[in-house]
Amino acid sequence: MLVVGEAARIDADITCGTILVDGEVNGNIKAKTAVEIHQTAKVRGDLETPSLVVQKGALFHGASKMDLTGAKAAPLKAAAASK
Repeated sequence: MLVVGEAARIDADITCGTILVDGEVNGNIKAKTAVEIHQTAKVRGDLETPSLVVQKGALFHGASKMDLTGAKAAPLKAAAASK
């Protein structure tokens, strides 16, 4: 897990499992598990992740691609099968 603190600024592309952003990220993010952009965050770049949270007040300028074929897909398929 990568945590970008409120006073932090990253100017680079990021590839990780999960990222929590409270500060500033200028670059594309590819997260295997989840991206959370919190209220104080500024994200400028494209996102690719199966789970995305953007809190009210956060700045997100870019495109997002959500592909559910990753780790989060199995519970969704199981829930659909039980209906």
